Amino acid sequence: MGTACNFSCAHCCSAYEGDRRLSGDEIASIVNTINTRRIYSLYFVGGETTLYIPEINNILSGVNRIDSTKVHIITNGYFAINSKAAEQVLSSFLTLTSLSLSYDKYHKKFLPLSSVKMLYNACVKKKIKFNVSVAISSPLDLSLLNHLTKIGNFPINIQGVMSAGRAKDNITLEYPCLDKDVLSRGCPINKKLFYLCGRGYSTCCGSLILNRNATEAFVKPKCDDYLASNFYKIISKYSFGELLDKYNIPKNNLHPKYSVNCNLCEYIFRNAQVIRDL
Repeated sequence: MGTACNFSCAHCCSAYEGDRRLSGDEIASIVNTINTRRIYSLYFVGGETTLYIPEINNILSGVNRIDSTKVHIITNGYFAINSKAAEQVLSSFLTLTSLSLSYDKYHKKFLPLSSVKMLYNACVKKKIKFNVSVAISSPLDLSLLNHLTKIGNFPINIQGVMSAGRAKDNITLEYPCLDKDVLSRGCPINKKLFYLCGRGYSTCCGSLILNRNATEAFVKPKCDDYLASNFYKIISKYSFGELLDKYNIPKNNLHPKYSVNCNLCEYIFRNAQVIRDL
């Protein structure tokens, strides 16, 4: 929705995206894409999503099948200072199906556990599905789960810190060995369509497009142009191992950090030959 955020987390993957907000033309394009492509599940992310409620509601008001559309947001939960404040923000959305709270040792510096409980209780009261997404850089980070499980019964999604944005500069991630299973995998989200504020459409939401040297081969202002792009055709068709073979990139001695899908994808598509083909 936009790139502004009122937190300054050490692992923020979009910290270098600048301060962008959707324009009226972008909102019209998104609404048209949703309606013409019959998209029934919408995820709104930031920056901090709740800083852009008017823009979100402008999009939702234009969706033809809003009653049958699931609406999800990802938030840092800053507004949950008490139950009333949390419920007021949740009620500000035209419709809201589920909420994912980003909460880990990095977010914990800005948001107390008491606010997590306030937000969870507000979601229960408003009948909004609630889950927590925890980014970890070390197994020791999992200790936070003990506190979260005492708050309530909700899903907790665990993921590694993405090597993008501020995390690329601030956090050193250790990888003991290469997980060779990554070679048989492809992009796990290549069937999901994203719109990046101020840039355009992509099926990538990772380090390939969020790091500073991203090229426009991976994102297009118009949806049809992106779906017709060489990048989309390639990333939708091949596994990472097949891509290495296709472009004659050696598989031997791959760094252990390439066990992570996004890291290996970025490594492949930063290759000079691959960029020329795109």
